[in-house]
Amino acid sequence: MRHRTLLALAALTLSSFAANVRAQEPEAASKPAILTNTPADATPEPTAPAQPPAASTSPATPAGEPAIQPPQTPTADNPAAQASDPDFRAALSSALPVVTAAYATEPYRLRLHNLHTLEDIDIVYRIGDNYQPEAVARLNYFLRDHNTQDVISYDPREFDLLHDILRRLGRPGATIDIVCGYRTQETNEILRASSNGVAEHSQHILGHAIDIRIPGSTTPRIRNAALSLNEGGVGYYPTSHFVHVDVGAIRTWTYSPRRHRRRSAHHRQIAARSHHSTRTNGM
Repeated sequence: MRHRTLLALAALTLSSFAANVRAQEPEAASKPAILTNTPADATPEPTAPAQPPAASTSPATPAGEPAIQPPQTPTADNPAAQASDPDFRAALSSALPVVTAAYATEPYRLRLHNLHTLEDIDIVYRIGDNYQPEAVARLNYFLRDHNTQDVISYDPREFDLLHDILRRLGRPGATIDIVCGYRTQETNEILRASSNGVAEHSQHILGHAIDIRIPGSTTPRIRNAALSLNEGGVGYYPTSHFVHVDVGAIRTWTYSPRRHRRRSAHHRQIAARSHHSTRTNGM
């Protein structure tokens, strides 16, 4: 009898202890488990370690917005810096070619030699009706004012004009000698002081004109080819042996001074280099 009483007291004590333990367990433990279709003997797939967030490639302002990058200036080490300018690219994409391409993939190539810097460039600046920003930017740098190193955005139709002149001459692969490309206002005033053949409001200042020679073609032939295109101004300089071509208003003129004393230093340099090249080549 005594043993039964002790067992009953022990059972009652254990029941009270279990009830207290269940009361202290979290509520979530009482919820039923979610069953899956995973077999009992399947092992869980390893999870990939969390990757750290990628670092931003551009600096940001405290507000989290990308910082504005200063515009790059075209230099000898980076002549195509102009091509990253959104205004330059927008203007180029809206420019209309002088003559639309017969085929959408036709490449337009120019081979140029700068008589001042002695630089050469061989470049495809247009494919079909689309000008290539990086190529046009390099042409702009190539045609810079060699006195000040200033660069301007040329009207790309000027490059089409050079291309069309070569085709009209039947020499699409010929090299064009650049007598003068872009001129700043200051450079233009210096040239005007020594020559009557320089206009005060020259198209060179606007990036609309280039003075050219094409070895193997006479100056009159180049002039006639440019005139036949009827695409802009054509200036004939038989004494200095070059032709001015621009994409301004359609007009023509000839400048052939009888006196050579006022010939500019600019043109004397070209004449001296041409004379040296002729003697070297035996032509």
